[in-house]
Amino acid sequence: MIAITNIDFLVAIGLAAGLAKSEKVSAALSGLMAYAAMHLATALILKIVYGDPSKTEIVFEGVKKTVKDVFGLKIRFGVLSFQYSAFGGMLAGLLGYTIHKYTYKLKFPEVLSFFGEPKFFPVASTLAGWVFGLGLGYIWVYISKGLTYSGNSLQKLGAFSPFLYYSLNRALIPFGLHQVLNFFFITHQLEHNELILMVIKLLVF
Repeated sequence: MIAITNIDFLVAIGLAAGLAKSEKVSAALSGLMAYAAMHLATALILKIVYGDPSKTEIVFEGVKKTVKDVFGLKIRFGVLSFQYSAFGGMLAGLLGYTIHKYTYKLKFPEVLSFFGEPKFFPVASTLAGWVFGLGLGYIWVYISKGLTYSGNSLQKLGAFSPFLYYSLNRALIPFGLHQVLNFFFITHQLEHNELILMVIKLLVF
């Protein structure tokens, strides 16, 4: 249960460390820092737009609700933010890995050498995560609606949905991306599709 509840942290850390070919610990830290910065940036946007999301009320489907309830906000890193879940963890992990890949051999002048190489990319990942989080905070509502719509649409397909999932899974195996598909199906709105979950269990376990 603890692993499922914190799947976003695990994915952000594990993906960055798993993709890195060296300095894996620093790469893992980069993924985590990028994820933290994403949430802090999102919290800032929510505060600017809505003030206190836990108290500010808006009309949703004809009923007054708090912003926190409408958007399903959750406390992450001590602030109220969107529930990015494993999808957000993947984005942060990939961002942390990319920053790590291009900066872990970066050399600074001797005066600034202390900040070079492994010490630099967690800082760079934090800055990149902050910028990325500012943009993601504005469009996440639409992404979330898209994920929900995808899940609901697949459920309406009935027995065809496992076939579609299985075909996508087989097609992605040569590229090593099938586990990304599994994360998407298990940890988002698609998790309630029992037929797909049955196929996943047969393939994974």
